[in-house]
Amino acid sequence: GLNNHRATYCSRNHEYYSEDSMLTNLMGVAACKGGKSKGLMMEPKHFALNHQEANRSGTSTFISEQAAREIELRGFQGVLEGNYAQGVMTAFNRLGTVYAGAHRGLLTGILRKEWGYTGIEAGDLFRKAGIAVELVDAQNVLFLVTYADVTGDYENALAKIDKVLSEMEADKRDRALAPGAQDVPVTEMVLPLREVFYGDKEAVALEESAGKICGEQVSFYPPGIPVLLPGEVITPEIINYCTMMKSLGLPVSGPADGSLKTIRVVQK
Repeated sequence: GLNNHRATYCSRNHEYYSEDSMLTNLMGVAACKGGKSKGLMMEPKHFALNHQEANRSGTSTFISEQAAREIELRGFQGVLEGNYAQGVMTAFNRLGTVYAGAHRGLLTGILRKEWGYTGIEAGDLFRKAGIAVELVDAQNVLFLVTYADVTGDYENALAKIDKVLSEMEADKRDRALAPGAQDVPVTEMVLPLREVFYGDKEAVALEESAGKICGEQVSFYPPGIPVLLPGEVITPEIINYCTMMKSLGLPVSGPADGSLKTIRVVQK
């Protein structure tokens, strides 16, 4: 909970950190970073201005924009703008006379246009447009294509995806990446999969594997996208990326060594 302690009668105060907005900001960021490092999906609440439990759906809060930004929204801003959370829970109360969960200025004006979309929000928009989304996280959306899909399916899906992305782009600013965030490095396939499968392989330390040919698949969840495939060259950029993902506590799948301290490579 990232609301502030504003009234002693609020029975949710035990979920909130402080009456100081900056302290709430810093503690919220620390809590969400810690949760993400253990593979959790963080979703702060109650966005925004929730100050009582009894009859909270009938409460109307009147506040100036300056006070809201400096006090009530500060805790959420650090977490959401810094990309430390994967979603947000809205509040039941009203801002003025408008329900917080339907307040365009709050949800579209501030949350999306100023603080940016998350992959979770983008995934919801794709689903509403009729596009099946396989996996999402804060910065990625993964679509699954199968052998059963035909050309018409591709063209129809791509048209819908382009439409959703265009609408999102027109309604938001560039999203700030979380510290240390980076794209999956580009890889190069140098050996056919069949040769990798039948070739001799050995385990070497990850940090000593640069320049060698990978003998197994490596991916992290989220986003579930392969970082390395059998037959691709392991580069220093890939090693750094894997080290960074491990430091975040993200589960690794594919390699024989689940800790990824070692990686199987093709023997030369």
